[in-house]
Amino acid sequence: MPALIESKVVEPSARASFPGLGGGSLYQELPAFPWTRAALMALQLAGLALATAGFLIGVGVLWTQLARALPIVGLLHHVRALRAVALVAAGVGLMALGRRR
Repeated sequence: MPALIESKVVEPSARASFPGLGGGSLYQELPAFPWTRAALMALQLAGLALATAGFLIGVGVLWTQLARALPIVGLLHHVRALRAVALVAAGVGLMALGRRR
């Protein structure tokens, strides 16, 4: 659907195009092997599983910390809290890696 901007018709595009700067080389597509899409989907699912596990562990640690009426600052040195942060970070990293197409 074209949009009128300052008397120029602009077609919306999902990717920016820089023809003078070699814009075609900015987005390199993966080879069209049949297993690449399945591998990327597996990376995303593994990342989602890791991030979900980390989030649930983190919520459990926070719940326990609050139930014992301990200060929340004490979570900074709690081993399970650090493990939860690491799992969430790894999960988000895998999901981002799986989005590269």
